[in-house]
Amino acid sequence: MHPHHLRGAGGSTEHGDRCHPTNEPEHNYFDTLTRLYIEAIGGPSSYPAAFRLDESQFYQEVRHEADEQVYSIAAAYVPAERRAILTRSRNKNENDVPHEVRYAFESIQLIGWDKASPAPGGMIAPPGFQLYNGMVYTTSDIPLEGKQAVYLAIRPANAARFRQVELPDLRALSDSAK
Repeated sequence: MHPHHLRGAGGSTEHGDRCHPTNEPEHNYFDTLTRLYIEAIGGPSSYPAAFRLDESQFYQEVRHEADEQVYSIAAAYVPAERRAILTRSRNKNENDVPHEVRYAFESIQLIGWDKASPAPGGMIAPPGFQLYNGMVYTTSDIPLEGKQAVYLAIRPANAARFRQVELPDLRALSDSAK
């Protein structure tokens, strides 16, 4: 429930979590959305273009995570390259706070941050000032072969809490790519 920017407001302003943006307790952030869009950076090579989404999942996290510092989290797995991709946004006012990525083959929320493995190349510096708050981690160096799922967690260097996302069904995806 963390907008990147508000209509009519400066894009570099950090708005924080907005659970009830209309001040109506019965309507939360998702109830008030009028659009959901996907941005294709670089655009398609020809028009008309087809965009396909697969295995999207929306969920409500039951644990108290670092939502105010890590939001709009998404992950993908590219079986042909054995590549995990993790994207997220950071608090726009934390221009000098790096984020650490860790992984495990069971929930990091259950086993704890210290029992998760540091991800190869997983210390990510913010890419720019204010508006440039998108962050990306990608790797083919996590040993995913034969694993059912991998959990990726992100923790800002100045935080006690972290965010987690699961990439499920890795074996099924790998089998379908063959």
